[in-house]
Amino acid sequence: MPFWFWNDALDDRELVRQIEGFQRHGVEGFVIHPRVGLPRSIGWMSDAMIGFMHTAIEEAAQRGMKVILYDEGMYPSGSSSGQVVAANPGFACRGLCRIDLQPGQTISLPNDHNFVTRVSNESGQQFAIIDRPIRSTIRGLHYIDGGPAEDAPPMADILNPDAVTLFIQLVHEKYARHFGQHFGKTVMGIFTDEPNTLGKVGERNVWPGTRNILDHVNRILGEDFTANLPALFDDTLPDANHHRQRYRWAIRRRLEETWYKPLSDWCRSRGLWLMGHPDKGD
Repeated sequence: MPFWFWNDALDDRELVRQIEGFQRHGVEGFVIHPRVGLPRSIGWMSDAMIGFMHTAIEEAAQRGMKVILYDEGMYPSGSSSGQVVAANPGFACRGLCRIDLQPGQTISLPNDHNFVTRVSNESGQQFAIIDRPIRSTIRGLHYIDGGPAEDAPPMADILNPDAVTLFIQLVHEKYARHFGQHFGKTVMGIFTDEPNTLGKVGERNVWPGTRNILDHVNRILGEDFTANLPALFDDTLPDANHHRQRYRWAIRRRLEETWYKPLSDWCRSRGLWLMGHPDKGD
């Protein structure tokens, strides 16, 4: 089941010709994978894109071939090519960050920044840990002014279950409306690609986070992790590597709750497989 890159102007007759070529060479299925290079007239989940998918899926159905749908334009998955953040800017990717403080200094935060805790390291340096929107993107579908630069849509907060619900509505539910009659037959599953809690992050010293993430980390670990948060930002602290591994482990478990399980449940209830590339091995 190869990735079939759609990365140039599309044509119904050419799609059918290539599908015939797949089958003639013993390739009985494909993953429709929109990629950078598409003209802007074929936007992510646009009527034009859905129309070409109709052509490919109907042709595959007539030939007894199999199709896997791809859930993003391009990757990492989670933003619906920026549509999640466009619909709700509060769903932009977030992270934990450190702000150095002077003794007794107070801080004033913008409305979209949340105070997590104030701590001191062993040398007495005080700092605050906050969660805030971070500079994070995904790879886009279109070249800018002919390339080589690409669009970079904003990454969404896939640790936020409400953001993931919107993602499913924008992608999976639209697939169901157009191709549901082929689910579990021609359409085998939906491919999710390297969902990453930080996306393609454009700043340093940021850790995965979201609103109230410490509550979920504490619940998952069965302990109060607050006192260990400085280790995320200072690798000279005792057991820093251990604490970082524990935090990463908790984030992966939270991602199972907010991303993999909702997608898996949605697919299973419709006779599909959830398929794809995890961000990392476990």
